[in-house]
Amino acid sequence: MTTLASRALTILHEWVQSQSLRKHCYAVADSMKHFAHLRGAVADLWEAVGLLHDMDYERYPASPVRHRWRRRSTPWMS
Repeated sequence: MTTLASRALTILHEWVQSQSLRKHCYAVADSMKHFAHLRGAVADLWEAVGLLHDMDYERYPASPVRHRWRRRSTPWMS
């Protein structure tokens, strides 16, 4: 794991206590890193993004900013 991803992992462990949510973040990070490699993107950056993508889930479960599926906000799906 590189520097940026290592820092992201530290932040993830500070914010996320649930082992299942951590495993989810690890899996997303691995997937994003893989596809970054395939596309020639900065894999370290995308791995870090994958690690942190749900870091606020436990602290702010009712936040309206959370990424939920909202049909009305996606007019192309109507």
